[in-house]
Amino acid sequence: MKTKIAVAKGDGIGPEIMAAVLRIFEAANVQLDYEYVEMGKSYFDAGHSTGMTAAAKETIERLGLLFKGPMETPKGKGVKSINVTARKVWNTYANQRDFRSLNGVDTVFSKAGIPINLTIVRENIE
Repeated sequence: MKTKIAVAKGDGIGPEIMAAVLRIFEAANVQLDYEYVEMGKSYFDAGHSTGMTAAAKETIERLGLLFKGPMETPKGKGVKSINVTARKVWNTYANQRDFRSLNGVDTVFSKAGIPINLTIVRENIE
């Protein structure tokens, strides 16, 4: 069974990055279905103070998962970034970054026989 997730392509290089990552997911046979949501700079510019439509917020809440590309926040307009908005709306407090060795990728650590398996949790309450 596939897991359904909300996907926001992002701004600037976001759509290009998102397209590449989704192709990687497909090649790796990751079992996901995507529901695209509208958010980002164009929605700030259209007057959405949160940078997302009400429909996007509802979809994200219904699915419980959002995979988003880089988002641009308009400068000098007094709006909070989508990341800050998400932290406040959904009470998220941390950012998780996982690092693991990849087979076939030579590094100083792999050459020394030391596998990397590291998780960094960064507090995001700003």
